[in-house]
Amino acid sequence: MGFFDLFKRQKSFDLAALQRDLEIVNDCAQLIENTVNPETFFSRYDLYMEKLAVLAEAQEAHRVKVKGDNLVQKYARMKTDEQKVETINAFIDRMWYDTCQKADKLKTEKGKENRYKKFFDTMSQYESAMPDICIHHYKQLIPIKIYSEEICEQILRQKDSIKKNGFSHYEYIACSNSCPKCKALDGKIFSLSQLRPGLNAPPMCEHCRCSISAHTGEDEKDYQTWLNSL
Repeated sequence: MGFFDLFKRQKSFDLAALQRDLEIVNDCAQLIENTVNPETFFSRYDLYMEKLAVLAEAQEAHRVKVKGDNLVQKYARMKTDEQKVETINAFIDRMWYDTCQKADKLKTEKGKENRYKKFFDTMSQYESAMPDICIHHYKQLIPIKIYSEEICEQILRQKDSIKKNGFSHYEYIACSNSCPKCKALDGKIFSLSQLRPGLNAPPMCEHCRCSISAHTGEDEKDYQTWLNSL
């Protein structure tokens, strides 16, 4: 979510206040996309939506001219139920993966269990800020072991390569002798922004040899061009 340039259209309009709101929106966007702290996420998400609404209203009233993303369209997209669920679930997955990483480093099973319990106890405190589908999502999570940092790094490199070549989605490719968990994901399409090893990307099991590939959609020509460039 990049920085937008705002220009005054009416002398009576408080451009300084709008510029500050814009800075807040960009700061909040960075935190929303990266934090694993629920208090930070939900408070900044609310502030982000509040300030984005103000900026969108200013643009719609022709009080400002915007270079970059259309704020009216961005706000219309962000305030939909579908986008809210996607944003919150992405945070839940990120916090869960962080929890699993930390639990995997603990020596005792009791310590691991306490780490997982802390996650669920913490999330339960924010249910009033979540749609029901997000509550169901976090309650269905199952502890995972971080089996191979090497595989994780490989998948993340594949993600970067796919993104750099203009694709926004990937397909889960299960190997021929994959486990039931991996087979259930075989052929499923996910957004690159939602890629989480151990959740919707390899490694999903102890001996995982699965992979991912760019999702072609209907443009087979672009996909073939990408393949030829490798």
